[in-house]
Amino acid sequence: MFSHFWRGRWPVIWAFVAVAVVFTAGWLVSGTVYGAWRFLGVPSMSPAFADLRTITHSIDCAAKGLDPYATGACDPWGRLYNYPSIWLKLGAIGISSASSDIIGALFIALLCATLLLIYDTRGVTSGVLAFAAVISPPALFAAERGNIDVLMFAASTMIFYLLAKQDDLRATLLLSGGIAFLAILKIYPIGGAALLVRRRLGFAGIALTGALTSGGLLCLSGLGELRTIASNTPQSTWLSYGDLPIFLIANNHGLLPAHPDIGTLRMIAAMTALAVAGTAILVSLRRPEMLNRVFPTFDPASAAGAVAMSGMAIFCASFVLGSNYDYRLVFLLGVLPVLLVAHDADRRLATMVAPATIVLFLWMSRISSLIPAPFEALDWLIFAAGVMWLTRSISQRERALAREPTGAAPA
Repeated sequence: MFSHFWRGRWPVIWAFVAVAVVFTAGWLVSGTVYGAWRFLGVPSMSPAFADLRTITHSIDCAAKGLDPYATGACDPWGRLYNYPSIWLKLGAIGISSASSDIIGALFIALLCATLLLIYDTRGVTSGVLAFAAVISPPALFAAERGNIDVLMFAASTMIFYLLAKQDDLRATLLLSGGIAFLAILKIYPIGGAALLVRRRLGFAGIALTGALTSGGLLCLSGLGELRTIASNTPQSTWLSYGDLPIFLIANNHGLLPAHPDIGTLRMIAAMTALAVAGTAILVSLRRPEMLNRVFPTFDPASAAGAVAMSGMAIFCASFVLGSNYDYRLVFLLGVLPVLLVAHDADRRLATMVAPATIVLFLWMSRISSLIPAPFEALDWLIFAAGVMWLTRSISQRERALAREPTGAAPA
């Protein structure tokens, strides 16, 4: 009877219940939402949904004729706006700072619905890991901040759930358009285009996605705005992952020569990450069997496989972009279901390594400033392993397509 309640979607439900109970207790004791989140170990801010307010308060700012890219006068914490200006157009439909709490609550509901959709475990061990992932610090961090990553995660999941099983021209066009639209809103979802490689019209779809994204960003934002967004976006070691934090840490401790500026550090970090990715790709192509015992093969024709592949690709893409706050790790929550299903089907210890490592990484993120070396090592390890996993899955699909006779029906 006990094991039954750790299977299916029960682990996710129990996670919601646990968070609700602790949150309510914190609210009753502290008397504030701020204190309730602190009860859960979340570094909360007041007023709530601070990241969402970057947009909603900037809408107010633009309505007053001010430039939110240049002044933080309208923001509760004096922050500069660092999103594409298309978000400011939401003021035309009545969105403003007064909408922050309602939209933030809707984001939490959207995150809960997405997690309920993608998790469906078949064993106690996988159920416990699913529970731990859902209540992990990055998930709670994203909920408390009302970060747009929640919307990106939910929207990309829905797109792949609806279109994963279709492999025709129409589906490819819809996928390309959907990914490009999300990338215009927030650049890193462009990583989800890696999924298109596994389709018959994949390379054409990737080219179309790139063209739509580039055209949309240039037309709606422009190079000047994109440069301003990049300069306004914080690059921090605090509760952050990516290729840059380890170089920021080294520079802060005087371990790098000449104390390079942030622009130089970002270039060094990106080049290092690309070198690691290139090495991982080469190793995966030459020795694809290396990951066979640990990682299952993505099945892009299944919704769960498509979400997992896109989630890992988005994590890797965001990693290369620099320093990302940990709430963006919610995309790894989309990778876990496939790994847990693989373990449920084959109860070997080896199949538990990958999901357990990801859950460990999610939880280590809360104390990353106390253990920077282990956290950064795990961060880079997951990036390299993720690139290898994506490469193996893509190359296997290419070989399978090459073996199919001309005119064969899509798999």
